[in-house]
Amino acid sequence: MRDWQKWHHKAVKRNILKFIELRRLGRNREANKVLKNYKGAAVWVVVPLYLIILLVGSPQSCTSPTTKPPVASIPSEPTTGSNEPTRNWDVIKRQALKRHNVRTFRKAKKELYPIYAKLGLQTTFYCGCEYNNKKPNLRSCGVRPKKNIKRMNRTEAEHIVPASLIGNEMNCWKRGGRKNCSKNNKAFQLAEGDLHNLVPSLGEVNGNRSNYPPVENIRGEVRNYGNCDVEISRKKFEPPPDKRGDIARAYLYMWKIYNAPLTRKEIKMFKLWNWNDPPTRNEIAIHDVKAKVQGNRNPYY
Repeated sequence: MRDWQKWHHKAVKRNILKFIELRRLGRNREANKVLKNYKGAAVWVVVPLYLIILLVGSPQSCTSPTTKPPVASIPSEPTTGSNEPTRNWDVIKRQALKRHNVRTFRKAKKELYPIYAKLGLQTTFYCGCEYNNKKPNLRSCGVRPKKNIKRMNRTEAEHIVPASLIGNEMNCWKRGGRKNCSKNNKAFQLAEGDLHNLVPSLGEVNGNRSNYPPVENIRGEVRNYGNCDVEISRKKFEPPPDKRGDIARAYLYMWKIYNAPLTRKEIKMFKLWNWNDPPTRNEIAIHDVKAKVQGNRNPYY
């Protein structure tokens, strides 16, 4: 880079943003090379500018205009105009934990499928396959099995938030796993059987997803199930964009009600998903019936 070019304001800004992005990705050696272009001046010019940009906004907000609110602007608790719930979570939690209906996973599975049948919305959650009597029509969605043909040809009640995420924090899980918790721990039974966290899913997709956390993007874009926009790789799970809002609302609900352990990064991501993918009429209708059957609502709807 010529001396006069590297000091042009656009070049300085571009290199600062590049430096921040490389540091964010953990590529510190490459980031330091960017600063070396400015040699001794880095300390009194580039670093202060880096701090200013860091305080004013992220590289993403500086480099490209977008209508989506940055993560930092999404409130941790409600403000007017956001889709954050304006409710008293202490009251909501008591209602959920003291509900009289649907208190176990066994009961929840019996209630789940009639809810979708009543509304005429019998399609699997991730892949949108029509099903009848728990038997999916894979042709209706262009889905093909990856390996387990038998399991792909049935629907299962899937936990959006894996049961293990909550169970791992309990002594019953350490002493006997999920089976022990399901049998002997009432707190786990309530969490495992919460309808607001259950959806009908293709069996093989449910099995392969395992307890992997949802992420924004998995590099490679390999679809192993035909037309179903689901990627599972390196113990991570990338859901379809049109399901991210529902997934976020389930995670945030389970975090608030059952103390599902989420990182700050995950909470911010889920709040952004909730913001960018608000519930559709069908999703609200499904939630309303679940709430009526179970006896409590998820305030994110």
